[in-house]
Amino acid sequence: MPAARPLQSAHGITCANRLRRLLASSQDFTVKMQTETPRTLNILASQCVEFDSGVKQAAVHVSTMLSKGKFNELRSVMSKEAVDSVRKQCKNLSEAQQRHLAISLDDIIFLLPEDVSVFFDQSGRKFLYITMRLWYLSSADVPEDPESACIFKMDLTEDDDPQKKIITAVYEFYRELTAGADPEWTVTRIWHWKQLE
Repeated sequence: MPAARPLQSAHGITCANRLRRLLASSQDFTVKMQTETPRTLNILASQCVEFDSGVKQAAVHVSTMLSKGKFNELRSVMSKEAVDSVRKQCKNLSEAQQRHLAISLDDIIFLLPEDVSVFFDQSGRKFLYITMRLWYLSSADVPEDPESACIFKMDLTEDDDPQKKIITAVYEFYRELTAGADPEWTVTRIWHWKQLE
């Protein structure tokens, strides 16, 4: 698996432009920008919104299955290696810690692509890896994520619910881009702040 490259500042850039910049800056992939039309950019923007929505749904589903210890249910959306890795990591968690892995759709505050990589193998097949970072609210008993605290400010809750913290998770998605390949995305890596590291 390739080493992750940090995303440089993407604040204020539209999703389509952000994706275009990431693809154009990749050492393994070059996009000829002269051929892009407004229609192409609209399609890219639409696909980016759909991908973001899919990332949220995947994070909710995967984290919920992890929180319940239903690892076999993850085989349809995660690679075998990723399932084996999180199963091993979850063995070190208490029941309460494992329950707190679940991410609710309403608790996701923000998500951002951290890395986009396109690879070609010797036979000409194309593979795309997209690493997404999510910031979400959690009542897990973990230290506050200092990066999240610097980026987001939050008012204290006034009700009797446990105080939620903003923490982060990273999900890596894989898809083969070769014509005729399965169009489904697969989760290949998961990282949850101070829980699954």
